[in-house]
Amino acid sequence: AGEGNGWAWDVKFLLSKLLFLTGIGACVFLITRSRAISLALMVSVAFIGFFYFRFNHPVYFNLTYVPWLLFSYLQLVRGLRGDNAIGSRRWQLWPIFGIFATSLLLLFSGTPKGTFILFGALHFSGLIGVIGVSRGIREKVVNFGVLLVLWIAIALASAPHWLIFLDTLSKVSTIYDIPHCTTTSNIHWFIDSLLLGPELLLWGGPTTNVFLSVCALMSLVVLPRLVRRPAFWMALLPLAGLLAFAYGVIPIHICQKIPLVGSIHKIYFVCLIAAIVFAVVLAGFGLREFFADLKAGVGRLKWTVFVVLLFALFVYWAYPHYGNFVAALGSEPVDSANYSPYVLVVGMLV
Repeated sequence: AGEGNGWAWDVKFLLSKLLFLTGIGACVFLITRSRAISLALMVSVAFIGFFYFRFNHPVYFNLTYVPWLLFSYLQLVRGLRGDNAIGSRRWQLWPIFGIFATSLLLLFSGTPKGTFILFGALHFSGLIGVIGVSRGIREKVVNFGVLLVLWIAIALASAPHWLIFLDTLSKVSTIYDIPHCTTTSNIHWFIDSLLLGPELLLWGGPTTNVFLSVCALMSLVVLPRLVRRPAFWMALLPLAGLLAFAYGVIPIHICQKIPLVGSIHKIYFVCLIAAIVFAVVLAGFGLREFFADLKAGVGRLKWTVFVVLLFALFVYWAYPHYGNFVAALGSEPVDSANYSPYVLVVGMLV
């Protein structure tokens, strides 16, 4: 409709981001039942480093439908668990349709290497949820069978897309012909690249932000409370798997042998982008439990320890980039245009 004009592309990027943020808010509200927490995380997600890192790249659209696929799975799991108005434990039609439709939209949304990683992670998350709420071996087998039929239907409906892609990939020569699987060891790549200090490109990576990362870590403080929540595992296990690939926990020689995955050069970029939505869901759990403890007046010791350890970690990350403590926090004039905000804050405190 826009005939390739600049304004049309601007509208497309804005609509994509709006759809993504709305889906994030819906997912968080579904697990927290708190409008305040949902709104806070939705606003925070609008300012993650990923959007600046890929502000004019097709991978920007990879995330558009991701939260809606996860939302459909969360609703499906709620129905199988009996968390609905009538209390019946059964497969519901509209979450199935949602999974089907958003899976197709995801596959057609952006770059292939990013979408199929997201596609696999989200359906793995759904499998965890469905199996987690199923009672007994028989029910698990039956529910897995129904899920398998749904996956086959998605594969058949999207066949014209992925068959052409695989056929083309088998006939042409690209830089991805040689297995690579590059990983990273910098944890702050996912938390916030401001921790790296001076850069040519601020937020130059597929990062979340400090607020989201801290909230996600809060969920681990109250882990014993959440272990019986299928939605918690639906977020934690895919997130752990994606970070394992990104940070080289999965050995490179094994990664290189996985079809399609092994050919991705910067596997950490792709996996960190895919991990964003799961980190946001964990952040929802973390914030909800934190405010619950705050309201009840319990858990003060563990939350105090958490804050102290977290502050110490950020202080540690703030200055080693410069080689030594004196260079970062010394008495020499500090160029605020070139130094990390964390270094400046710690320097002023000292």
